[in-house]
Amino acid sequence: MIKIELNGISYWVANTLTTLEVCNYVGVCLPRFCYHETLSIAGNCRMCLVEVVNSPKPLVACALPVVHNMQIFTATPLVKKAQENIIEVLLLNHPLDCPICDQAGECDLQDQAYAFGSNISTFFLQKRSVEDKFCSPLIKTIMSRCIHCTRCIRFGSEIAGVDFLGTLNRGGSTEIGSYIQTLFKSEISGNAIDLCPVGAITSKKYAFTSRPWELRTFESLDLTDSLGSNIYISYKGTEILKILPKVNLDLNDNLITDKARFATKKVSYNNLSSSLYEKEWISTLNSFKNKTIFSEVLILIDDELDLDSLVLLGKLESANKIKVRTLRKAPRNSNLSVSFLNAKVYELQKKCPKFCLILSSNLKIESAILNIKLRQKVLKENIKTYLFASKYETGFPSFFFNLGINFCLSFLEGKDKFISKFLILFSCPLILIGNALYQRGVSSYTFIQALKKVMPSALIFQIRKYSNTESFNILNFKKISKLDLILSKKIFCLNLKDSIGLAKLLNNLTEKKVTWFNSFCSKLSREVSQTILPINSQFGETSTFLNCEQRPQKSSKLFNSSNNVRSLKFFLKSVILLDTVQYSSLPKRFKYLKVLSFKPWLFKRLELTLISKLVLKSFSKVCISFYPIKASLQDFYLTMGNALDDKQIIQVSQRIRKEKTNFLRV
Repeated sequence: MIKIELNGISYWVANTLTTLEVCNYVGVCLPRFCYHETLSIAGNCRMCLVEVVNSPKPLVACALPVVHNMQIFTATPLVKKAQENIIEVLLLNHPLDCPICDQAGECDLQDQAYAFGSNISTFFLQKRSVEDKFCSPLIKTIMSRCIHCTRCIRFGSEIAGVDFLGTLNRGGSTEIGSYIQTLFKSEISGNAIDLCPVGAITSKKYAFTSRPWELRTFESLDLTDSLGSNIYISYKGTEILKILPKVNLDLNDNLITDKARFATKKVSYNNLSSSLYEKEWISTLNSFKNKTIFSEVLILIDDELDLDSLVLLGKLESANKIKVRTLRKAPRNSNLSVSFLNAKVYELQKKCPKFCLILSSNLKIESAILNIKLRQKVLKENIKTYLFASKYETGFPSFFFNLGINFCLSFLEGKDKFISKFLILFSCPLILIGNALYQRGVSSYTFIQALKKVMPSALIFQIRKYSNTESFNILNFKKISKLDLILSKKIFCLNLKDSIGLAKLLNNLTEKKVTWFNSFCSKLSREVSQTILPINSQFGETSTFLNCEQRPQKSSKLFNSSNNVRSLKFFLKSVILLDTVQYSSLPKRFKYLKVLSFKPWLFKRLELTLISKLVLKSFSKVCISFYPIKASLQDFYLTMGNALDDKQIIQVSQRIRKEKTNFLRV
């Protein structure tokens, strides 16, 4: 600790801090454009000038380390005059297009020009113009507004791992761009919009739609992957217009993926609402007055249902004879103790693993934020990384082995000399397991038990495919069979999305009454269902989700549901209580109903059984063992149901696939 004097007041601070960091901790506001907490220091905007005793000129606070007995002043006439001159130079070539700029109302240049600038200009020169650069079908650039803070350049090289942008020319002709016109190929490229202090980089989907003071903002969750990043959702009326990251140092820091940011489609709570659906709701609920109907009902679900609905479905299945089935088998054993073996994301930053092993996962597609955290960890601490999957651009030094599951099992048994020695040398290895490994016949329960037996101190992350796969696996629903289809007379599809497997299953039905519960009307629902009942979307009610580290999080309710759109939980509770006397009086009956809450620490921890062998499916042991491992997802953008109708999302996916082709371009 050292002693400094700031504006006449003495403080004891750490000797590793800069002057700008000390001012932030104390509460002294210093203007800045180029400085950002997650980026390296550039010091090129010269806005955070301070006056230091015995210094002949003002110094840049962001690049000035504190020393013992330093005397700093931040509001002297010299500092204020210097800040006025800098603002005047920045506005010299800046266009006067604030009324049509999407950044207006939340622009740092506007705020600082009002607070620290002057209303007098001594320059009368013609403003220069800069050609707009193409970054992506999702990102809009107006480079005449750029003030050369280089935040976007440092973000691409330091965080995203893509050296896409750079500075061109010198002096008054300086501009930011790329040498070759190509695509900004990064799964987190949209975060450059948040980092830009002016309107040089904005969103094409948000262009000319609204102003910040017209929007309402709520906290919610990113449901496009299994990490569950925290986000802010801004909407106007019933349309979601903008999604921004919420800072959470334990999960996503201040980043979100492009799927979460741009795959917003105009979500409305009344997408399917109409007075025509009121009769269908009444007839469906009244059909459960007869208890014999329970044995004839089959409910189909998937991983994207929230935890509250899954708990109600489990209660409905145990209390009645209604069959709740899934389209795939849950990869987890009924033993709930294995559910708490996953590591936490914050442990990746605190602990120091020297060896990393990634099995059957493409982290850039399946969990882009976790890939960024791993990249920063590998580059900082020089971690040796080995991947058993198809090769992809990781962004950090790594070794790929496109081998089969048989090889993965051999190093667990100590038969492989190359990998097994690293497991012995390093006490705390980092192991990331993709969802594709379990689709190839390996049991999740037995595999993790074997890993914990060999390496008790290992950090194990299970990368899931959907946002609520963890709770889906814990409740352990059964997979649908041919016998279930034969015995059932009514099929309820709860919030399912169109897929080839579901289409084959429902198209083969004869004289089956399919009822489709969803907030959106899809092509498959029109073809196979006789009744379509609208339910609230994920933004229309408060729901609980479990991320890949078994962290329960709640999404906020944005829209108020109308009389025609009903909640899925509302329907499940009505079936459980077997009370359908008056459809209009049901909300009053459920007003005092105790809602079942999820508390993971209440689960009984069973004793871990020592398993010495991993069992593969016997009918395809040879094929599963020796065929190379691949990731479960092949396209980053087209993994959400709502994104399949978004033209801009499809354009990005097409351009990326064209650049990855093996054919020569003529």
